[in-house]
Amino acid sequence: MSDQTDTPDAEYDPDAKVVIKLRKPITIGQQPPVEEFVMRPIEGKDMRYMPVDELRKVAGVMWMAGRLSGQTQAVTDKLSGSDLKRVMKTVNDFLGDGPETGDEPSES
Repeated sequence: MSDQTDTPDAEYDPDAKVVIKLRKPITIGQQPPVEEFVMRPIEGKDMRYMPVDELRKVAGVMWMAGRLSGQTQAVTDKLSGSDLKRVMKTVNDFLGDGPETGDEPSES
């Protein structure tokens, strides 16, 4: 699995980690500042207990961002607006559009 950096014109690879360099690093207490989020692709285990309708809400996307990056809620809660927007876009890119549906009923 390779890494990719989030840039506006980058071709998205759903199987690669995404490195998001924060525009506003996050400092909590005496810990070193968090300067980037390294987000891995979503796996089934990430979705197991997450109701699908929650993933379209900001809280659900922020929870998933923390899970995929290994960051705590305290860190995700301090994301600046522009950094949060980039992180949320990455989560949504990993989620994709969902399963395709057709006009014909499926065979059972």
